[in-house]
Amino acid sequence: MSHSDLLYVQEQIGKQLVVMKEEKSRMMTAYFSQQSKERTEMEQLLASYTSGLEKLLTLADEHAVSSVVLVGSRVTIEYVELQSEDSFQITFPQEAEPGNNCISFLSPVGRQLLMASLGELISIITPSGPMDVRVTAIDNAVLMKQAEGGA
Repeated sequence: MSHSDLLYVQEQIGKQLVVMKEEKSRMMTAYFSQQSKERTEMEQLLASYTSGLEKLLTLADEHAVSSVVLVGSRVTIEYVELQSEDSFQITFPQEAEPGNNCISFLSPVGRQLLMASLGELISIITPSGPMDVRVTAIDNAVLMKQAEGGA
C-alpha cells in the first residue's frame, strides 16, 4: 500500500467514523427497535468499532490498517475443521447482497468478523452451531475505491 493509498484509506475511515456517529441512533432504531440484549450488544460493538476507527486514524500505520476487518473490507476466512475457505465483503446494511457475498456488519457473521485481526482464530456462532474460523486475508482495496469514487 503506497502512502497515497494509505491516505485514501484514512480518509474513508474518517468518513466511516462520521457516519457511525451520526447514524448510530437511526441504525439502532431501524434494526433493533426494542430494548433487548441484542441491541445492547450492538451498541457496545458500535462503540468499540468507532473507538477502533479513531485509534487507526491516529496510528497512520499501513500495517495496522491492512490487518483489521473494517466495514468495506473483503475478508477471507478458513473454516478450520472443514479445511475450506470463504470470502465476504463487510458492508453497511443498505449495501448487503448475501448472494454476492456482501454481508452487513450488523449480520450475525459480519458483527463477529468486524475488527478481527489477520491470522486471528474466532469461534463464529452460526445457525448450525459454532465454527472455528481463521482470518486468512483482509483486503481493504475496496476502501480505496470508495474513497476515490467519493462514496
